Amino acid sequence: MVFLWFSIFSGSSLFYDISQGGIMFEAYKAEGFASVIYVLLNQLPGSTLLSVLFIFACFITFIIVTDSNTDAIGGLCI
Repeated sequence: MVFLWFSIFSGSSLFYDISQGGIMFEAYKAEGFASVIYVLLNQLPGSTLLSVLFIFACFITFIIVTDSNTDAIGGLCI
């Protein structure tokens, strides 16, 4: 599953960067690494929905990692 995810998004970003004159690299130089994913999502159909889903996935991942770390630290303190 991870291989499929990386293949699709890395292939898409390379395709759009090459075919549209380096828009990914320009976004990276201008605004940093975090802006590249939003430039990629803007190139895909349904970009608004994809951006919302991406932010939601980041939020859920942050909560899961925070919960796991809190449990681990709590276990060390006993």
